[in-house]
Amino acid sequence: LRVGIPLFAQDPGQKMTMELYPAIAKICNTTAGSVEHGIRNTIKDAWNSREFEIWAEYFPGKTRCPCNKAFLSVLAEKLS
Repeated sequence: LRVGIPLFAQDPGQKMTMELYPAIAKICNTTAGSVEHGIRNTIKDAWNSREFEIWAEYFPGKTRCPCNKAFLSVLAEKLS
């Protein structure tokens, strides 16, 4: 996520599986599949152990864990 959020912020219109995951994989010396899996698991862990008030600021009204793209886009927007 530390690598992915800034990359996503640079170009929010990029395709996750075709552009973003491979770019992160290249930087981190791994595979795009591992990047996707790692991001998904990190988001799920953070969501399941979250402070409801904090995540409500970023994802108002959301009760289910957001997908990778939704998570990255919201955080990229908030952090930029």
